[in-house]
Amino acid sequence: NYLDLLDATQSNQQKSEGLKDLSENKTANGLGDLQAATEIIDSMLSKENDTVDEEVLENIVEGVSNILDGDYNTESPEKNDIQNKAVQSVTAATINCSDADSLATS
Repeated sequence: NYLDLLDATQSNQQKSEGLKDLSENKTANGLGDLQAATEIIDSMLSKENDTVDEEVLENIVEGVSNILDGDYNTESPEKNDIQNKAVQSVTAATINCSDADSLATS
């Protein structure tokens, strides 16, 4: 359950692994999952005394990619806003990655 990943006691590593695992069933993913993923990513970025390292970032990118491979046949007026927020969250995670210097060379 995506809501379980908002638990403040979970580390960023645990949250990112959970996000990746929950998103693996690509055909079941949709707009609500993408919105939940952005909330999870934002909770990771705001977590004090924890970092977003390269492994956490890889899990985030894979999870969001899996979700984006899902079903988006919706006419929801929030669709573009949710997609833009997801891009902003992944971008922020990349910028805040503690291994940012190594990302450019890997």
